[in-house]
Amino acid sequence: MQVYSGIGYERFSMATRRTRTLKAPSTESGFTAVLESIDLRLNAVVEGIDATRSELRAELRAVEQRLTVRIEALEFAVRKNSEDIRKNSEDIRKNSEDIQRLKDQLAELTDVVRGKVDRSELQALETRVSKLETRLGL
Repeated sequence: MQVYSGIGYERFSMATRRTRTLKAPSTESGFTAVLESIDLRLNAVVEGIDATRSELRAELRAVEQRLTVRIEALEFAVRKNSEDIRKNSEDIRKNSEDIQRLKDQLAELTDVVRGKVDRSELQALETRVSKLETRLGL
């Protein structure tokens, strides 16, 4: 017998089988012997099937355990990612509010600065004031 791929498939080697020509039994004891031979072979097949079934069940349990561990890890990762996404969404909302507030402040400051004179205009004004003060003797 040979076992293939570790899961109990058994095969009888063709080289070990005897080829014989079956003759029809002529007596009741001959029929009984043939039936007993068939019964023995059938029992061997059933035992092989039972062994294969047991090995397959064990293999399926092992695969199920491995997959259960992996599924649990994935579920944990999904829960953690969902928490992180909720937190990031809240942070993005707060950042958007802060950005809008800063835009509004910048617009206000821009309006204030536009109403102010620039440096060259201020220097020209200082020059005029100095001339007036000189004229007035101040």
